[in-house]
Amino acid sequence: MADVVGMGALNEDIIFIIKPGKEEELLKRIKKEGRHNIVTYDDYKDYLEFQQRVGGGSATNTIIDLATRRWGCAFIGELGNDETAAFIEKQLNKQGIETLAKKASGKTGSCGIILHSDGKYSVLFKEGVSDDIELDENMLDNVRKCKLFHSSPFASFKSLNSLKTQVALAAEAKKSGVVVSVAPGRLYAETFINSDKMEKRQLVEKLLLNSDIIFINRNEARMITGEENYEIASEKMIKTFGAKAICITLGIKGCHVRTAGEKITLEAMDTNPVTTLGAGDAFAAGFIDSYLRGKDIIECAKHGNEFASLCVKFIDPNEYLARIKN
Repeated sequence: MADVVGMGALNEDIIFIIKPGKEEELLKRIKKEGRHNIVTYDDYKDYLEFQQRVGGGSATNTIIDLATRRWGCAFIGELGNDETAAFIEKQLNKQGIETLAKKASGKTGSCGIILHSDGKYSVLFKEGVSDDIELDENMLDNVRKCKLFHSSPFASFKSLNSLKTQVALAAEAKKSGVVVSVAPGRLYAETFINSDKMEKRQLVEKLLLNSDIIFINRNEARMITGEENYEIASEKMIKTFGAKAICITLGIKGCHVRTAGEKITLEAMDTNPVTTLGAGDAFAAGFIDSYLRGKDIIECAKHGNEFASLCVKFIDPNEYLARIKN
């Protein structure tokens, strides 16, 4: 059985950089057309240069990092019946990750990742299968026997089934004495400010209540708590959800971590970032890696910062993975 079981959306990330002199015009077009309507490369060929195609998703990234650190890993997700699904499975198998993915008729999701010159990025979504994962005994058995269960959001465009399964698995893990961590991301955090997503919000609250470690960024903390001050937000989340650790990433300013008994804020490591893509997922991996090795919260946070600082140096994730391997 795996040491770490992950769960979340499984999709491909198609990474592009913007051609010189085209950034302002492109970003205006993205704003006009909407982030949730990915177009083909041919439609954007005048603006973009293809860089790389990789398996993606927040929890996927974190689990790949942990597999690189030689933890036995498995992943629960949903894949379509297409070439993209075969590509993602091959990527996971290459890292030694057992795929506990449901196969569905339809296409696997895609994200077009457009890297900006300032290190930020835009994400354009192409909806695919991922929202209809039903609970089964194999998932439960894997989660009961692992050391840590880590998950990230589903888009839930068509169904809340995957989120409901995620909540059930987190509850079962907690009941079995397994550490539960979650990176709710914007997709789950925004349910706290959207009154039309009450059922989804209630499920997200259950997920957070069953979590020992919550990884969020400063903006997500504000959406969940309504607090602009991240220290107040972390205190509020500890009291509301009863987690063992709230980890708030602060971008170039580092991270803030709060437990029931202490709080720490660490500056980011000195680096020259070329992109912020995947930094939060890398922080989670570094933190979890140290946590599973019995390190204290300060060491976990330092390790998270270290992974994040390495991640932002490279567009190619393979270069980053090579540096965290040992």
